[in-house]
Amino acid sequence: MGSSSNKDLISSNDKPKLYWEFHQDINDEDNDYGVLKGSVYIKEGNYCKGIQIEGIRVKTNNEKFKFIYNGNCIKNENNIYYYKITYDKNSKYKFPNAIIMQFIDEKNPVIVGDIFFEDKPLKLKLFLYLPKTTTNKSYISIDKYQHILMKLNKPADKISNSRCGMVNLFNTCYMNSSFQILLHIPQLIEIILENKDFEHNIIGNINCILEIILKKYSESRSVIDPSIFVENFKNQHLEYSGHSQKDTEMFLEDLIADINTQLSVLDKRIMHYYSTNTKKEILYYKYIKETEQDSYFKINDLFYVCFVHEKQCVSCNYISYYFDEATGLKLNFVKTMNKKKKINVKDLIGYNFINPIYSNSSFPCENCKKCYQFKEVTKLAKLPKILILSLQKTDIESNEKLPWLVEFNVNESLVLNKLVDTELCYNGNCSYSLFAINNHVGSSPKSGHYYSLIYLEALKQWFSFNDESVYEASSIIPSKYNYILFYKQNK
Repeated sequence: MGSSSNKDLISSNDKPKLYWEFHQDINDEDNDYGVLKGSVYIKEGNYCKGIQIEGIRVKTNNEKFKFIYNGNCIKNENNIYYYKITYDKNSKYKFPNAIIMQFIDEKNPVIVGDIFFEDKPLKLKLFLYLPKTTTNKSYISIDKYQHILMKLNKPADKISNSRCGMVNLFNTCYMNSSFQILLHIPQLIEIILENKDFEHNIIGNINCILEIILKKYSESRSVIDPSIFVENFKNQHLEYSGHSQKDTEMFLEDLIADINTQLSVLDKRIMHYYSTNTKKEILYYKYIKETEQDSYFKINDLFYVCFVHEKQCVSCNYISYYFDEATGLKLNFVKTMNKKKKINVKDLIGYNFINPIYSNSSFPCENCKKCYQFKEVTKLAKLPKILILSLQKTDIESNEKLPWLVEFNVNESLVLNKLVDTELCYNGNCSYSLFAINNHVGSSPKSGHYYSLIYLEALKQWFSFNDESVYEASSIIPSKYNYILFYKQNK
């Protein structure tokens, strides 16, 4: 657009670092506010120093108005950069509270806030996109979204494909980001909806949230207030009280454990033993019998991984077995992996589980009673339907986040056949597909900002769930912000 209008912001020798286009409908009861469309320019600097928005507003009667807005870069307490937009006091159109969240998702930023036209307020949300990425892209209209959603019959399908945002209740993005992902798992939603008799606890609170989503799921832009869930969870877990930022991984584990514990009063699984009872099988089923007394098998099958650890004495080669379980795989990083701080997710799993490790024990081998050295291999005795990969990027000594990039291909299945113990694993489908990502921006898990990327099956599209803001994500590529990867078992 007109270069003369950009001279205050961008000189002829200072090309814009980033440039977006936008074209966004604005909803209102009388539908008289029309469409905003135009361009956004960013000035270069150590961090982008200035922003300029220019375009036109087309009303429903085809009346057009030009506008130009400038903004300055500001930095909040969580080290996230925003652009405060200023406006001409003589203009009919005002952006008194609009900001652009530039560094949360550089490829798909969003401008949110309030806009006033002739002193009439309405909410503004502009979804920006890079022109070069939209050449062959077909944007699905809100009408088409609603048409697809309205064809869903099951409540669980409606909820798991909803695009409802979630209010941030004073640094609760760590809750919102993980909770949103759980709410988009249809198997979990079906379990929760089946148990509406649970009241005044986490199950009852989640059911209240589900009822709100069912009322709003097909709306083009809707936001729900999770207060009833957040307050109850904080009351049950005092470590989450107050308004300070917490680690979303810890919250996720505690929430799944709460759901599992509260539903554990329901029917238990009837375990069937294999015909050949080896030493390993006998120990495994003994472990299962003991642990599943305190869990609900549907939740256990959905989220929990069971590990079998084989410890081989380096002296007499005697093998002993022990078992434990967790909500997913915790993947640690070793400084000697490579100097580029970049690794494929399959290789990272190999470093943590497939490759044997040698260790010294405080107790001798139970067979020879002499040796204290063992070779240990960890495999999976049970695979979950939802596989959670937690990327342990925090350095234990400095508590700072490690700048590792974990590479993955969203269109390829993650196959864990090398990791599975074929003697024990009764849920043997080893193939998984990525469906959600929890991202973190900040220096440590207890600071910064969390948001999630979730694939909605019915819409065949990835969306960014960033507290109140939910918008279509143009592409999903590995990022240093990736913190937890969520995979679903292929059918």
